[in-house]
Amino acid sequence: MTVVQIEKPEDATLADWFAELRLWFDNNDCSPLSFANAGTIRNRDRFNIKFADAAQAHLFTSSFAKYGPSIRSPIGGEPSGVKDGSALTGPPVEVGREIA
Repeated sequence: MTVVQIEKPEDATLADWFAELRLWFDNNDCSPLSFANAGTIRNRDRFNIKFADAAQAHLFTSSFAKYGPSIRSPIGGEPSGVKDGSALTGPPVEVGREIA
């Protein structure tokens, strides 16, 4: 599985942008495994799209290069590919205490 993160352009409505993505999915006979909101960074909405086929993910990325997509690896089996911190390893660190 391959996750692509993509930013919605500021000058497009969500409906128009989704229609553009949907048209690409239809024309390329692609059904993503998931399409999830990945949050907002610097007032820009980001979305994670999970593909079963890495080749389709790369084709999608090159087709929408103008939106700055990036390939991301799914982490911990979460649909968005975002680590929640529960899988982090290492000893706990107390705040205000020096580490030797």
